[in-house]
Amino acid sequence: MSLSGAQAVARAISDARCDVITHVPGYGASEVYEASRAGRVRATLSYHEEVAYAVGYGAALCGARTAVVIKKHGLAKAANAVQSSLAAGVTAGLVIVVADDREGLRSDTIFGGEAFFRGLELPCVTADANGVYDAVFEAFIRSEQTSLPQAVLIDASDLVAPLTTDLASRRLDLPPLYQRDVARHLVCPLFTKYQLQVLRARQQGRSPDEVPRPVLPTVPDGLPAPWQPTLRDYRVFFDALRTVPRDFTSGDTGLCSLFGFPPYEAVDAVSYYGGAVPLAIGAWLAGREQAWALCGDFAFVAGGPLGLLEASHRHAPLKVVVFNNGRAEATGGQPLLADDLHRALAPWEGCVHRVEEGRDPLAVRFAIDEAVQKEGLRIIVLSYP
Repeated sequence: MSLSGAQAVARAISDARCDVITHVPGYGASEVYEASRAGRVRATLSYHEEVAYAVGYGAALCGARTAVVIKKHGLAKAANAVQSSLAAGVTAGLVIVVADDREGLRSDTIFGGEAFFRGLELPCVTADANGVYDAVFEAFIRSEQTSLPQAVLIDASDLVAPLTTDLASRRLDLPPLYQRDVARHLVCPLFTKYQLQVLRARQQGRSPDEVPRPVLPTVPDGLPAPWQPTLRDYRVFFDALRTVPRDFTSGDTGLCSLFGFPPYEAVDAVSYYGGAVPLAIGAWLAGREQAWALCGDFAFVAGGPLGLLEASHRHAPLKVVVFNNGRAEATGGQPLLADDLHRALAPWEGCVHRVEEGRDPLAVRFAIDEAVQKEGLRIIVLSYP
């Protein structure tokens, strides 16, 4: 019996020894996912493409080959996470299989693609049904050679059509091993120029090691003066966290993530604004069983509930920490509207431990110990009145 284009993609994903698949339903993409998920215990649907992409990026960063299977319209929703993955790079192959509903058969709009991919700077090849097996397989190879995600764009109608040629199976060796590298993986304004130079080197086939490394600042004294009062408040938590065994800790684009720098070295990677939780889910899927996610309150309200929903239906036992000082500290102190954090956390109230004074070492230590001892998802909210 002849294979379909979707089944050829599934075969390539399997032959490439891809460990993780994330997916948001859509024409063409769903057919690939259904053909790929057999036997994958942790395979499940996602509701939002940015979350699905960030989970995949976290897994690939931590050394698990990953396929993100979505429509082209969904990739547009995930563009912020895509940019973060390009800035930081990946360890194992990250391949985005993008179904293109070119005729608008099951989409609200017809969406042109070439300029979009060029603007994202996301490496992309276009394949038809007969060529999609090799395109996907080789995308995993290129991703690991360049340390960059790779996209394969295919007409959705080709994914549901039968192949007219036979497939010759191939096999990849094990992927590279993850190594912590905060200068490359902590996406933040301090390192934008360095990370862009690393991206350019990778795009041009040069070694990123040719790019001079920045000097890592120390926390808090080596960071901008306006941030230092808040960083000093947070030190109570990070002094306690230093003693807790962790396999991976993700951060958000806020001041708490700066504790990835010495002497704390407490955060391993940062993705987009609101992306700490899905990044940690990806790390967990890659085998980092003790995964933590650290979020500012403003960023958490922006995207954290989507990540918590993903963590809940995957049964990911994350430890999530929200730093609640009532404002967007990194962008000028804009206030968080009253009760919005409470509303965002309401569905997970049974998992929440609130510390009303985040500067209290005993209360902070108790909250951390409780989170470590209890199984499953736990959320600590640290307030700074």
